[in-house]
Amino acid sequence: MRYVNVLAAAAAVVVGFTGSLTAAHALSLPEPAPIPGLLEIIPAAEPAAETVLTVTYQADEKAAPVVMQLTCDPTGGDHPRAAEACAALAKAEQNATNPFAKPEPDQICTYIYGGPQTARVVGSWNGTGVDASFSRANGCEISRWDAIEPVLSPTAPAAAAAAAAAKKK
Repeated sequence: MRYVNVLAAAAAVVVGFTGSLTAAHALSLPEPAPIPGLLEIIPAAEPAAETVLTVTYQADEKAAPVVMQLTCDPTGGDHPRAAEACAALAKAEQNATNPFAKPEPDQICTYIYGGPQTARVVGSWNGTGVDASFSRANGCEISRWDAIEPVLSPTAPAAAAAAAAAKKK
């Protein structure tokens, strides 16, 4: 019996010693070195544009609609005033306002007619879905329109007025 106990103790020592060697060996291995230039080889993914909008502008009910695509960050699309439009949206973001929000139902709006222009904006702004309609039917709608006018209109009103004045001279 004593012989069996000695064999069992010896086996335990051998197993423990082997385990210790394996653990010590694993701890002593150096970390694998990064492969130089690997990160330079793999191109970084381009971030998706968070602002992608389709704007449909109509000068009046008889005019043909003008459909424009706008992307921001980077500025692009076929919108003729893309840089101005993205700047107007950035300003709204800095002011922490949602330029696509409708006026509150109980908001008092002046009864002023600002013109027959209408616009519809569909897509995403800063990753948030947008489906908004604009008009110039009253003071509240005119304020919404004016806040992001470069987004909604393909031509600048000030530039159009200056061009008309130049033609008269």
